[in-house]
Amino acid sequence: MMELLNERGMDESLDHLCDGPFRQKTRLHGDKARATRYSDGTYPVFYSSLETETAKAEIRHWFPSVIGRPPTPRTAYYVCFSCEFEGQTKDLRPKLRDWADLVSDDYGFCNGLGREAMQQELDALLAPSARRSEGTNVPVLRRSSIRDPIVLDTVAVTYDPTTQTVAVSSAAR
Repeated sequence: MMELLNERGMDESLDHLCDGPFRQKTRLHGDKARATRYSDGTYPVFYSSLETETAKAEIRHWFPSVIGRPPTPRTAYYVCFSCEFEGQTKDLRPKLRDWADLVSDDYGFCNGLGREAMQQELDALLAPSARRSEGTNVPVLRRSSIRDPIVLDTVAVTYDPTTQTVAVSSAAR
């Protein structure tokens, strides 16, 4: 596996796990990246979760939009890892009662919060997960605030077209 990663320009340091969202990418639809919950597409965000179960809930939700709706089962493998974070954050979780749009599928409100966080030079937000009610997501806004990734597991993410469900399981054998 390391040989394959090295051929693709990813060294053994594992820093590429943290670099991915911040790396310049070719855009298929103009210069602007796709908008996400906390970015309008003009700046990158590294989406992470405090809990592994929250990250898995997010993967289960987003995987069909990545692969479409294939007629046969489709499996992809992801690296589940942890990393160190150091920086300034704003905790949005207590605001959920007053700001229901924190977990809405309309990202306009959260895009505004992300823009404001960038203007305040915050490194990340602590935000309620829209996919797991007791979960916390950490949208990281600055690459310099994360380091030392450690691989925890490789997970298999499988879409089943007959039930239209997504299963996430450890790929370790």
